[in-house]
Amino acid sequence: MPKENRQSGFTLVELMVTMAISGALLAVMVMALTAQSRTYNTQQEVATLQEDLRAALSLMSSEIRMATYNPAKGPNAKIITAAANIFRFSMDLDADGKTDGANEDIRYGISSTSGSLGRDTSGDTQTGLQPMAENIEQLAFEYLVDDNWVASTTDTKKIRAVKICVLGRTARQTSLTRDNSTFNPPLATAPAPTWTPASPGGFQRRMLSAIVQLRNQQG
Repeated sequence: MPKENRQSGFTLVELMVTMAISGALLAVMVMALTAQSRTYNTQQEVATLQEDLRAALSLMSSEIRMATYNPAKGPNAKIITAAANIFRFSMDLDADGKTDGANEDIRYGISSTSGSLGRDTSGDTQTGLQPMAENIEQLAFEYLVDDNWVASTTDTKKIRAVKICVLGRTARQTSLTRDNSTFNPPLATAPAPTWTPASPGGFQRRMLSAIVQLRNQQG
């Protein structure tokens, strides 16, 4: 007797159902990997931003703390400009009675050309602000004078502390949604500013601040 042919396989309907299920699972996996990658990139961008801001604030704080350092009692170690977004000062680091050496005349501000937090040591400010931290959107200084915080002052000998507030954003857009957050720097002058990004986009933003006591002010 001939043996009965009992070959088995998938029907067309079964194949189509299997392919549909596989495609759905693959789509879910791709979406999960994409979300994970976006989250990782966002964390890296924010970490870089915060590191840059902290490094810039650390340098600014250490140098501003030494403002008007004047061991030789020369005439030029002083605070030159104390404005809301510019701070310039000199110090006699090599104790030669002058403030014409390297890093003895310093200006901080935001570069109008690059949009970065800049530092200038040219004295006459002809070389321009050299970038310290990129993608800085706001910078504000405030000065403690006679127990009151002021946005600017020409009576620079009475300044006892300097408050620094910096707002920066990530180098790349990392979010699909616009961040319309308003930042309120801890400034005491009235009215206190509100920093709302003009073009929020998908950037992440962080704000840091510091108060620096001036060690060498005697006026």
